[in-house]
Amino acid sequence: MKLLGARLHPFGKFADASWDLTRPLVVVHGPNEFGKSTLRHAIVHALFTPTNLTAARQKQTIMPWFPLPTGDHAAVTLAFQHAGRTWTLDKHWGAGNACRLSDGTSTIADPGAVQSQLAAMLAHDEATFRHVLFTGQAELEQTLAAIKANSKALRDIRDVMKLAADATGDVDEQKLRQVLDAKIAGAFSRWDQT
Repeated sequence: MKLLGARLHPFGKFADASWDLTRPLVVVHGPNEFGKSTLRHAIVHALFTPTNLTAARQKQTIMPWFPLPTGDHAAVTLAFQHAGRTWTLDKHWGAGNACRLSDGTSTIADPGAVQSQLAAMLAHDEATFRHVLFTGQAELEQTLAAIKANSKALRDIRDVMKLAADATGDVDEQKLRQVLDAKIAGAFSRWDQT
């Protein structure tokens, strides 16, 4: 799966904002409170949080992203490519909750079926996305500790990066592997010294 774009309408601090993610490398950079983490959370929620939540589960997971002070819903639209087709995922939580996954020729609107289809499209589970691929700066230290503690049970990060390299076709796998090996060795070396 390759993300092409994200629209938050509304989600958190954004009433309606869009990001073009079509370039080979996308860097989201800005000062504190710019919305970097909000965008990250919106993408992860769109991929993994169903829209047919119980009231208690909605309050716990998605309601913090309803616009303040009186927002009653949050919505995210993602565009992505998978298996040679362009897909659109629309999720709307809260008042009038709904979801839709479409490739332009067929549409899935049942929340369970949407989540099943997304699970089949994604190469990794929610934990891998949240704690490795989409980890935030503040969570990175916890992620490194979890990787170190569970290194035998976790999929090799180089395999994850190889999948990304294969998807774009412009990354030399051997060079990427060498860089990752050096970075990982350096991180664990510094970790062991503390």
